Amino acid sequence: MAKHRASTTWKEKLANAFHKVGLYQMENAVLRWAHRTIDGRPLPGALTLAFTEATHIPRIYRLFDRDIKSRIDPTNYVVKRERNVFEDAIERGGGAVLYDPKNGDVHSLTMAYHVKSMKSFLQDKPHEYTEIGTSLTRLAHYRSAPVVAAAIALKEWWEGDNQTKIVTEILPDNVPSLGVYKNKLGWQAVDDDKQIHDMHTLCNESISLEDKNRPTIWFEVNKAALSTMATLVLKYKDEGRLKHSGKAPDIALDLGALDDIGLTRKRLEAIASGHTNKELLSLVCRCA
Repeated sequence: MAKHRASTTWKEKLANAFHKVGLYQMENAVLRWAHRTIDGRPLPGALTLAFTEATHIPRIYRLFDRDIKSRIDPTNYVVKRERNVFEDAIERGGGAVLYDPKNGDVHSLTMAYHVKSMKSFLQDKPHEYTEIGTSLTRLAHYRSAPVVAAAIALKEWWEGDNQTKIVTEILPDNVPSLGVYKNKLGWQAVDDDKQIHDMHTLCNESISLEDKNRPTIWFEVNKAALSTMATLVLKYKDEGRLKHSGKAPDIALDLGALDDIGLTRKRLEAIASGHTNKELLSLVCRCA
């Protein structure tokens, strides 16, 4: 009579589990080697959100290397900014990046520029507009642009003056960006001709000469957009990863920088529910 083998021991189960984990890690490593960034570099295993500071400048400028920029923005939708304006924004925390914590490489970027009229400058008043722009990513099909844009827009709203409008201008044929701001983030199209003229005049001052006066469509943040962006950020926080639309491996995602500036889970949940009074939100527990 054949002997029945004893049930699998705990040691065998543990060995099998480690074997499966090892195979999974090996498969992920192969996938990361096979699927690369737009500019041909290996995919990062993890990305961390950070709001910019001076130390980020060299790594951010790598995105504007001629070879890299031509690959990640072949249609030149992202206009150049005057160098002093660009670097001032980086140094004051006016940018959001997703960077690889292993080597510091920046993979996604969105900037926020403070735009102020001469009248406001002379009267020492807050800037009239915060323009969100300069969105670049080396990651194709990971949909990183919405979360980075939402993060910097929410930061600028949370820390900024209540009278400042948060806006963006998009070229009419830039379908991907139109989809992000209008559909994913819920920004409202600006239809006031005077406001459009004012924004276009002021915002063009920070754009390099060769890119000035391109025809654009303007969008702005309203209460509904704040709710939409907070909901989107919470979704990414819950998932804890960027997911590829195809077969490339997921990338772990750390959005803890939002907690560091006071946009904790409880506050984001309140904003997502439509509560946008910052004085009342400041009373909400700072805890995650």
